[in-house]
Amino acid sequence: MGRPFILAINGSPSRSGRTAQMAKEVLSEAKKLGAKVRLVHLANYKILPHSGKLGKRKFIENTKDDMPKLQDLVLQADGIVFATPTHWFNVSSLMKLFVDRLTSLEEYGFLMEGKAAGFITYGPEGGALNPAMLLMITANQMGMAVPPYAAIFDENRNDWWIKKAPQVLAKNMIRYIGAWKGMKINWGFLKEDYEVSPIELLPKKIGRK
Repeated sequence: MGRPFILAINGSPSRSGRTAQMAKEVLSEAKKLGAKVRLVHLANYKILPHSGKLGKRKFIENTKDDMPKLQDLVLQADGIVFATPTHWFNVSSLMKLFVDRLTSLEEYGFLMEGKAAGFITYGPEGGALNPAMLLMITANQMGMAVPPYAAIFDENRNDWWIKKAPQVLAKNMIRYIGAWKGMKINWGFLKEDYEVSPIELLPKKIGRK
C-alpha cells in the first residue's frame, strides 16, 4: 500500500504562528507513525478568487496563479489537515480562497472522495469552533472522510486536551487511511467504476499532469 501522505495547509498569513505550530505538531506525530508529510503555507502562493464558473471538463485549472500546483498536490495526498486562524468567526481569507478553488476537483467527479480530513482552528478571542464546523461540512460535502476527534479548535484557554489532540488526530487519520485502502471501500454510488477513489479513473480518461 505504501506510506500514507499527509498534507497540512496553513491558512495563516504567519508562517511561524500558533496555527502553523499546531500543524507542525500533527505532521510530526504523523511522521513518527510512518507517514510522508508536507506543510504548505498559503501565504507563499498566489491564489486568485474562484471565477464562479463550474465545469466538468477540467480538474486542474488552467489559471495564471499557483493553484494548479496546489490542486495537483491535494490529489496526491491521502489526508489533508486544514489549519486556519479565526478571522471574524470564520476561516482566514487565504483559506477561503484555497477551499473555494478546490471546487474543480469536486465538480469534475468528487476527486477528493475518501481522503481523510483534519481541522485546526485557532481563535484566542473566541469563535474557533465556528470555522472548524464550516471546514468540516465543506470537506465532507466534497467527499472527504472525517475520522473521530478530527477537529482541534484552540481558543487559547490552555485546555488539557489541546496538548494531546495533535497525536490523536495524526493517529486517527493514518488508521482511517489504512482501513480505507486495505478494505478497498468505495464511498460513492454503488455502480461507480472504481474500488477506492475516483482518482483511479483519471489515467483512463485524460491522465494526470
